[in-house]
Amino acid sequence: MNIRHILSVLSGIVVLYGTYRYIVSIIREETKPKKATWLIWCILNFIVLFGMYSKGAVNGQIIGICLGVLIISVLSIKYGTSGWSKKDKACMVGAAIGLLLWALLRNPLFGIMISSAIGIFASIPTFVSAWEDPSREDKLSWTIFEVSCVLSILAIPKLELAYVVSPATFLFVNSVVVCLIYFHKGTQKECD
Repeated sequence: MNIRHILSVLSGIVVLYGTYRYIVSIIREETKPKKATWLIWCILNFIVLFGMYSKGAVNGQIIGICLGVLIISVLSIKYGTSGWSKKDKACMVGAAIGLLLWALLRNPLFGIMISSAIGIFASIPTFVSAWEDPSREDKLSWTIFEVSCVLSILAIPKLELAYVVSPATFLFVNSVVVCLIYFHKGTQKECD
């Protein structure tokens, strides 16, 4: 077992720990996940997992993320905020188109790339939520997710798209959220 494999497994373990912390925050009603966003992320991440699997590029992070996002999606049904915006619907259509094109073209790399791009777009409601009120998100969970992202980047065995796209996408999304929850004061005004 080489160091990159160890880092990949560790990345998956770390993301599962972050998921556990996020779940605790949801159950305590400190965090309110957006149902549509988490469902979209769930579908997209499984598309990425299957694409990475078919290219022999699966890493620990994507396995941990798929499991975690699936659990959070289920919990969001009870604890999350509801509603489907036009953007949410567009992301679902994009995911369906990505699946269709992947099936027609038989190119798993296309599925990885289109799902990752749509995943970034689907993250916008979380970015906006963290911008408006950073306290809506659990700082520790997102920090743990960020550690997982760094480990996953360090674990990349080859500089090929099948190996790089997913970890780079997760690092980008998590870094934006972490910056917003740590460094932005929000736009919500408190009444005196």
